[in-house]
Amino acid sequence: MGAVFLAALFTYLLALILLPGLAVTLVIARRKYLSPVVAVMIVILTNATLGYIAFWAYFGDRRLGRTISYSTLALSIIALAPMLRHEAELRKLVKQIALPFSYVLVAGVCYICLFFLYSNPVKTGGDLGNWRFSNEVLPGDNIIPLIFAHKIYDGAPLRPFCCGDWLSSDRPPLQAGIVLLEWPFKLVNPGMQYQLVSTALQCFWICGVWCFLKSLRTSEHRIGQVLAFLILSGFLFYNSVYVWPKLLAAALILFIPAILIEALREKHALSNFEAGLAALSFSLALLAHPGGIFSMSAILLILLFRRDLVTFRTIALAVLVTVIFLGPWRAYQKFYDPPGDRLLKLHLAAVGPPDNNSFWYDLRDAYTRLPVSAIVHNKWLNLRILVGNHPVAALIPGALPPDRSGRDLIWGAVGIANVGWLAALILLFRRNRARAVPFSGPIVAAVILNLLVWCLVMFGPGQSYTPHSSYADIIAISVGLLGFLLMLPRTVCLILLGIQVVNLFLTYVFYRPASVPVLTGNRVPPHLQVSLLVLGTACVVGLLLYFGRSFFVADDLHNQ
Repeated sequence: MGAVFLAALFTYLLALILLPGLAVTLVIARRKYLSPVVAVMIVILTNATLGYIAFWAYFGDRRLGRTISYSTLALSIIALAPMLRHEAELRKLVKQIALPFSYVLVAGVCYICLFFLYSNPVKTGGDLGNWRFSNEVLPGDNIIPLIFAHKIYDGAPLRPFCCGDWLSSDRPPLQAGIVLLEWPFKLVNPGMQYQLVSTALQCFWICGVWCFLKSLRTSEHRIGQVLAFLILSGFLFYNSVYVWPKLLAAALILFIPAILIEALREKHALSNFEAGLAALSFSLALLAHPGGIFSMSAILLILLFRRDLVTFRTIALAVLVTVIFLGPWRAYQKFYDPPGDRLLKLHLAAVGPPDNNSFWYDLRDAYTRLPVSAIVHNKWLNLRILVGNHPVAALIPGALPPDRSGRDLIWGAVGIANVGWLAALILLFRRNRARAVPFSGPIVAAVILNLLVWCLVMFGPGQSYTPHSSYADIIAISVGLLGFLLMLPRTVCLILLGIQVVNLFLTYVFYRPASVPVLTGNRVPPHLQVSLLVLGTACVVGLLLYFGRSFFVADDLHNQ
């Protein structure tokens, strides 16, 4: 398959994902003012909601599900055409929100080209991510939504499910639902369709960061600088193509502080619309991946100290929205494929094999059968592992392979943005203590609070690896630290950005697996796809040139 066709296919699937959300956004915008930040949120939340509806529709009957898929696309096109033709204000709004989605498009094309670098995309299935960055098979978390969608679409039994004794109820259904929503429009094999759709969904983290930074009133050139470092991060590249839905959950979680910050800046309580939007973001984030709950500690603390943000009515509305969305899935877990609490027991009570005990029984038993000294030691190891044994090597390009040291530890995931700690110390001795990102300090402090709570909640010992975390926290602390890092001299920032790119290529892009899987079930030697390398590299260069201009704007010249 040629690189151009692969890029066109990704563009086609991204358009299918965005069209219904765009239509709903413009229908709402005709009746009330929507800021670009809120409009971007609605586009993504609409798709996620429709995906969740599609999941239940396909679960009930394939014909009903296909009707939902076709009618959603048809109604979106019918609604969009007259609005965009006749209403200038709506066209203006579309231009404003097109920017973050164009970043998603370019980053997504870049990622998939570099991901398929050693394999023919058409001949590989949905499990390439299990082999692409390791010579040993990685856990199948990335293909669980594909297996779930396949079984539901085919009407196949859900027991046994997959991956040993894991159940369909052990992982939430949102990504499987969105994949099902787009299933009737596939032009390639289901595995490849799944990979491209899911990569697009993970790349919505870019929109989450954009909304977050815009709500902070970050300048456009600073947003470009932050995105340059993040889009070219090896950790975010890896997790955008190893398509477990953790980055999708992170994008949805990042919408919540963006909504709260908007209300705080405008000094008003959350409206019903804003409260409903925040509750919808929270609910869908948990339906993507439950790890997003670990980012809520700081948000709850803000709501506790700023009780003027909420009223009884908005709290009731938020609870109602949460129950409406989470209730059906909890019923599925409890009654259709029980017990559905394996992840809770595994991480919070260190219970691995499934049992018939309630979660609360296992949690109480876990903490009562160990002495207090052992429990404290477990928590200490959780804290200690955040940085790991090689914090300096994690910042050197190619020094560590994409394993637990370079990818699965918080410090390694944050990567070159950790220089922001040093930059923050330097700023303490400067008269001008401005930040490239407003409130960088509070952002970092909020994430530290979340990480501390997370380490205390995880039973341990040493369970605080990134796969168990909320990726919203990793992104947010990276943003906060970049707020300090970007105050360093421009030359230093550009050198660090160059190191980021070198690390991406040495650690991930040029990692050559021993073999790659093909649709026949066999594994074949890797073969370099030159056209994909050319297009992927061109995207990286284009991103560097586009975002690199932001380092040369007038109000940055004092940072030389």
